[in-house]
Amino acid sequence: MKIEGNSFSVPLEQSDDGGSPLLHFNIRYRQDKEKTEWKDMQLSSDADSVSLQDLSYGSDYRLEVTAVNANGSSIPAVFNFTIAEQPVSSRSMTKGSVSGIVMVIFLVVFLVVDATCCYRNRCGLLMSIAVKLFGQKVPGLKTLEDGEATTNGKNLPGRDLHTVDA
Repeated sequence: MKIEGNSFSVPLEQSDDGGSPLLHFNIRYRQDKEKTEWKDMQLSSDADSVSLQDLSYGSDYRLEVTAVNANGSSIPAVFNFTIAEQPVSSRSMTKGSVSGIVMVIFLVVFLVVDATCCYRNRCGLLMSIAVKLFGQKVPGLKTLEDGEATTNGKNLPGRDLHTVDA
């Protein structure tokens, strides 16, 4: 027996025991569940296999093969087999995989734009994270800790406009 996808085949072997010549094969098959109709077909005497195509995925089947000659029919050979569930194609893309790809593309574009902003203008999310995590000071921002600050716009006599002695 050979099962590939939703097809089933079984080879037929004829034996010449000196009796009447074979006329044909009677084939009957159906899904192995209640109230399912038998499907009949007839194969010629020179057929070398029984092939069933387009069977339902995830179903059990019953096949009966009977040889017929001038004296009558043989006892049926019975085969029970199962067609596996339909395999998921690796090429098909679900809605989830498409939306995941779109989200990754947007994330990459966002990071490129933010990195450019961080490098050129010293702004953006990456710059904010760098300042929070690494404590780096933003160039151009003068603070009291650096010793550079103004005194509310008033100049103290004899001192530089931008500095206050500590």
